[in-house]
Amino acid sequence: MGFEVIHVRPRGFVHAEALAEIAEYLQVMVPGTADLRVIVGAHLLPAAELATLPPAVVLFNSEPPGERGPAYREALGRHRVWDYTPMHRELVPHARVVPFGYCAAMVRTERVRSPGEALVFHGVLPRRRRAILNGLARLRVPVRAVSGEYGVMRDVRMMRARAILNLKKTDDERAFQPVRCFYALTHRVPVISEETTDPMADAFRPAMTFVGEGFVERVAELLRDPAWDGEARTQAFAPVSLTELVEATLSERSSP
Repeated sequence: MGFEVIHVRPRGFVHAEALAEIAEYLQVMVPGTADLRVIVGAHLLPAAELATLPPAVVLFNSEPPGERGPAYREALGRHRVWDYTPMHRELVPHARVVPFGYCAAMVRTERVRSPGEALVFHGVLPRRRRAILNGLARLRVPVRAVSGEYGVMRDVRMMRARAILNLKKTDDERAFQPVRCFYALTHRVPVISEETTDPMADAFRPAMTFVGEGFVERVAELLRDPAWDGEARTQAFAPVSLTELVEATLSERSSP
């Protein structure tokens, strides 16, 4: 069979494109000779389709499992699972974590880096994120928030940003979101993130800026500090290997 990535894109649901870089990363990083089929976005499938997935497929879980319905959680229990964080192992103990790193094959060489003054956040805007963005604006930090923008338009805005923001949706969210960060860092665009206890963030720490308590005020101070050079930090973002992940997955049975 070889290696295959299936990206679930329901008709009319633009937010499925938020998973496009995950699918591309796996396609680029996993050897084509690996006898694996991975589904990205399986949580978007109807319950009837989840129930009939072939046992051998691997599900890439891009969501907090506890926030999804029983059909999806049951599917995670039946199949081999790849995840972006070890923080989900409380609910999916057999999940294997995909390391994300610099990926030269994903660099859009036609995108020209032309940084402006604004911080940019891409993603949905629940109350918590809006409060942070409004707080930055009150401190006269130029900030742009965009939801539902993907592909070329997202890339152009990213390349013109002073830095990309990585913000949690809720106060109790613990998982670090590497996808939002790795794609920007691959293009050598600085990333400023809320602090996290997720060990998945450790590989990112040399290349980006993590800010803890007092996030709004500290980010405003950071941007006024001439010593802060987010662009230079991105050079520390290094490639990783998925060989160990693939070999371990191939050695497993079809179901956990």
